[in-house]
Amino acid sequence: MSTNFLQAILNGILTGGVYAVVSVGLSLVFGIVDLVNFAQPEFLMMGMFVAYFLFIATGIDPIVASPLVFVVVFLFGAFVQRFLIQRVLNAPLVAQIFLTVALAMVMVSAAQLLVGADFRSATTSYTSMAVHAGPFRFSLPQILAFCGSAVMALLLWIFLERTDVGRAIRATAQNRTAATLVGINPYRMYILMTLAYRPAGLLGR
Repeated sequence: MSTNFLQAILNGILTGGVYAVVSVGLSLVFGIVDLVNFAQPEFLMMGMFVAYFLFIATGIDPIVASPLVFVVVFLFGAFVQRFLIQRVLNAPLVAQIFLTVALAMVMVSAAQLLVGADFRSATTSYTSMAVHAGPFRFSLPQILAFCGSAVMALLLWIFLERTDVGRAIRATAQNRTAATLVGINPYRMYILMTLAYRPAGLLGR
């Protein structure tokens, strides 16, 4: 097996780790809210742009700015959940699809209106740095993104499995009616669930 082939496989694993934690958001939304969120990539885009503008305005490293990005995207997600998605939870599936697709279009159009359609990137001191491991060469930002994804996935697992709120979220996903009968507010869980899948938006820079 050639070195180039192994390099491609390892690069794919590093990239796949980031995609995996992004997909967690989709699975949480579908499993708990029973909603296919077609605007999920746009929430990720929003996290990237918040980190980018913070970097441009203040010079703060996107990794250092992650907590603030988290708060901003979470608050926006909670607003969307409370005033838009919650209104169509009991509506026909087509209404939910139209809502999230329209939300995605609005967010993309707003981004293009604000910054245009050109590629933007936060260029830090380590953007072009690489790590060498024998014959293999890996991008440092890619390694940091993969490690961040692994940490976020682990923290999310601990949150869902080891905390009372996490158990309440899983109970809501398993049986909304039964969860309501034991005193769990499913709509509050929907908003808190926004907190659980927003970390994916922190990975972009």
